[in-house]
Amino acid sequence: MRKLPTLIVIASLGSLLGSGPCLAASDCFGTLRDSLAKGGYSGSLDCTSIRTKLTDVGTLTASSNTYAIYDFRFETIPIDGGVSHGGQRIFVFSNDRTYLGQYPLSPPPFHTISVTNHAVHLDALSDSKETLEFEGGVPPQRVLLDGESIQFER
Repeated sequence: MRKLPTLIVIASLGSLLGSGPCLAASDCFGTLRDSLAKGGYSGSLDCTSIRTKLTDVGTLTASSNTYAIYDFRFETIPIDGGVSHGGQRIFVFSNDRTYLGQYPLSPPPFHTISVTNHAVHLDALSDSKETLEFEGGVPPQRVLLDGESIQFER
């Protein structure tokens, strides 16, 4: 039996974090760090082990509630010989900057996130389009994204 050569492709998530600068380790959550800590954010706030990109997507109003939506992308900084991992989250804050929760996404592909009226819209490279409707004025507790059930969590 003839053995075929193996092709190994290694890609850095750094290129997947998108254009624009990543936040410095000392400021990897920007001005939202304290709100995340006070709100019970379940992820790590250790900025020495991750590179991040945090984008203010916009605000939406549902009923009489206003929400600030952020696109958070991260990549772990591996120790020597280790492998980098990364991901994407949609952060949801109340209008007074209280952290309410997040939707953990499973990239790649990363989603492009936008906000209109009372919904968050996601477009993936796979041509799928998803909408998170804030019906009744609150973030949905569970959504179906790319065929996967995503729980709104801290």
